[in-house]
Amino acid sequence: MSKTYLNLFLSLLSAVVLSLSWPDYGLQILVFASLIPLLVLFERLGKDKVKGWKVFLYYFLCFLIWNSLTTWWVANASLAGAMLAIGLNSLFMALIVRLAYQFQLQSGLKRGVITWVLFWISFEFIHYRWELIWPWLNLGNVFASEPEWVQFYEVTGVLGGSLWIWLVNIGIWLLFRSMFTHQQHLMSKGFAMLGVIILPLLWSWLLHSRVDISEGKKIKVLVVQPNIDAYSEKYSLSLERQISKFIRLADTKMDSSVRLVIGPETMIPTGIWQEQARYSSAIRMLKTWQQKWPKANLLIGGTTYKRYYNEQLKSPSARFNPSGKFYYDVYNSALFLAANDDFEMYHKSKLVPGVEQMPYDEILKPLQSLAIDMGGSSGTLGTQDEPSVFHLGQGDSLAPAICYESVCGEHLGNFVKQGANLIAVITNDDWWGDTPGYRQHFEYARLRAVESRRWIVRSANTGISGVIDPLGRTYKRTKYKFDKVFKREVFLRDTETYYVKHGDFIGRWAAWISLLYLIYFILRLAISKLNR
Repeated sequence: MSKTYLNLFLSLLSAVVLSLSWPDYGLQILVFASLIPLLVLFERLGKDKVKGWKVFLYYFLCFLIWNSLTTWWVANASLAGAMLAIGLNSLFMALIVRLAYQFQLQSGLKRGVITWVLFWISFEFIHYRWELIWPWLNLGNVFASEPEWVQFYEVTGVLGGSLWIWLVNIGIWLLFRSMFTHQQHLMSKGFAMLGVIILPLLWSWLLHSRVDISEGKKIKVLVVQPNIDAYSEKYSLSLERQISKFIRLADTKMDSSVRLVIGPETMIPTGIWQEQARYSSAIRMLKTWQQKWPKANLLIGGTTYKRYYNEQLKSPSARFNPSGKFYYDVYNSALFLAANDDFEMYHKSKLVPGVEQMPYDEILKPLQSLAIDMGGSSGTLGTQDEPSVFHLGQGDSLAPAICYESVCGEHLGNFVKQGANLIAVITNDDWWGDTPGYRQHFEYARLRAVESRRWIVRSANTGISGVIDPLGRTYKRTKYKFDKVFKREVFLRDTETYYVKHGDFIGRWAAWISLLYLIYFILRLAISKLNR
């Protein structure tokens, strides 16, 4: 086999193993060997001093296949959006390896691998924070279907899982190298690093045994899954009929002991002006129903508008209404109708690129027309700067996470810092059809439960709705494309985990060390040129 064919085989092998390990049907244990072919390839290319553009192509091929096999379902909503998401994510991953490869050429294999790991973790950290946010394939997410393996996420978050995967793969790789090179020091290092696979599992077992899921005040929650087709009904069926269906379903299980009722994202799809929201027909219908159940708080999703009467106060995301000659913002909002008659709103802060925002609009404005139209409003939505919680009364608070926000651990941790005792995820995953997309989305929420040690209640428009306990175990998990309503008792917990308090500290450390590495590398190159 020629060198080129062997290099291509290693690239393809890693892509396949990574894909086979991914939720929701993947075999997660495979991830502990998924990066070994890429590490072998990294060493081979360095020994042969292969040109940088060839290195980039080998790794881009691997990441393109992995991204395509695991997130192809985005194409159900938009082929162009899927191509951008898959292409850009693969590009960024390959560029990380290309940069680490340069470190290998200048400073040796060991420093090249260390740099690769640091840059990768830094990239995953950044992926939660920039406008091209797409952390779907952050390595630590692979354990979403096996949360009992990663109970240590209450300390490290998902990035701790990513680091774990890297260390185990490197340990196995070093053992293989020692077998072929007969270098005893590599074998000892390999066995030492393989110990890393055992310690987090023991740590998880100890944490699992000490978590009391019934700690805190007990309340009863009603979850409604109205099952309104996102393509054929959501924006064509009258608002009154959609609200009536929600009420009819809720009444089948409702009783006076229920303290919280939850409906899905954009249950009010047609848009209501914020200053008039309390008096809109949809809210009045829901308030009339709520009066029959005076102890019940109600959380639903809706599209809302905010008008700027002073042009100087408009936000960067504001759009212009040419007929009325005014600026306004469109929000994906959570609406809270409190039992005490208060009315509150929270606006989604983590927007889906290409769907709810055009990333770096000042640069990419010509591509605005490519934004996916999810019915109602396309283009960049407005956001809320800081998360806010809804008050259930009696000192209890609720975190209203909207759709994509449930993928972002530190973001949900900020709700808990605000006092949230319970997390509610409202979403509409029907856009992706019956694919791994909506199932992966539900699985990822299980990791948020572990990180925050909070009960999570989830209402999806057409599945999966369910309840998740602080250990990441699921209850009352509904099926796709079914009308469903159920009740469940959950507990309101007060304790804050280390991860909630400190967030993605592993990512921050990696980013700072990576920056120092880059400065060192640049200075070293400059000095070497001066000495020539």
